[in-house]
Amino acid sequence: MFLLIDGSSLLTTNFMGNLPPEIKFCKDDDKYDRYADKILHTSNGIYTNGVYSTLMDIMNIIRIHRPEYMAVAFDKTRDTFRRKLYPEYKAQRKPKPECLQQQFTTLKAILNELGIMVLESGDYEADDLIGSVASHFENPFMKIKILTKDHDYLQLKTDNIDVWIMQTSADTAERMRIKYNIRKVEEWQYVAARKSYSEDDCLPCKAINFTDDIIKGEHGVDSMLIADLKGLMGDSSDNIPGVRGLGPKAAVPLLDFYGSIENIYAAIDACENDAAKEKMLAKKWKDELGISRPPMKVLKDNRQMAFVSRYLATIQTDLMIPADLNAYAYSIDSNTYENICRRYEFVSLIETPA
Repeated sequence: MFLLIDGSSLLTTNFMGNLPPEIKFCKDDDKYDRYADKILHTSNGIYTNGVYSTLMDIMNIIRIHRPEYMAVAFDKTRDTFRRKLYPEYKAQRKPKPECLQQQFTTLKAILNELGIMVLESGDYEADDLIGSVASHFENPFMKIKILTKDHDYLQLKTDNIDVWIMQTSADTAERMRIKYNIRKVEEWQYVAARKSYSEDDCLPCKAINFTDDIIKGEHGVDSMLIADLKGLMGDSSDNIPGVRGLGPKAAVPLLDFYGSIENIYAAIDACENDAAKEKMLAKKWKDELGISRPPMKVLKDNRQMAFVSRYLATIQTDLMIPADLNAYAYSIDSNTYENICRRYEFVSLIETPA
């Protein structure tokens, strides 16, 4: 098994989940500075609230799932090729607080010391690096698993690549299991009878394995159309505009019927700007696809932005990455692991087998 972890997603999730209530429920801009002393830190002032849980998660994954190969990818900067193409990309996001930024440095240092591959780039994002590694090593004999909270990764789902999506809470994960009849195997059951189960039966970090059926059920389209869907609908979390005013009630049936943004615009172009033909096409969308308000005008007005938005949402899969599979193998030395835990005062983690 080859496990690829979105380190930025996992660390940020753990950081936010382990903040003291003084910060969680405060809306003031200076809350991190005002209550910095409340955030878990070592005796010499190194912040560790996110690192602690992330290291625990990673060691539990290694203990339970025993991946032969592993890499953890991070976003190094927001000034990637996407922002050069579209300066407003992720422009609405606030800078990371210093108490979180420090923990990225700490976590990467720990992973390097443990011998786990760390991936980052000044031009590309973590998802591009993971997408490139997954695509490079994809084959029917290699189980590739991606752990993240970001649904953008669903476009990488194939028969040989699974995407484990971390849920916001245990309740959310349980609702997903009930909705899609997903079997849950407890950790002790999985460890005791490993051969009786799939890796997907006992997932870490409240994660759900997004199968083809779940992707379709949650997003309305197949994995290969996730980027097209964002091209039409946009993505507010990344400040990708999409086609202004076009929502899922129109985007999903259009993509389901035409199969791509190109084919949607090919149908519009076939009308040759003839108002009568466009009216007939809009009627077809309404009658056959169930779109109550056919979005002919907004599609025509935002044609270029639809393609730009899709490009922004598309994970790159052809980057130069370490191409030797053995570079991703690891062997954690128990003494090194114990020294790390003592250095950062993670006494309770020393009992976790390395």
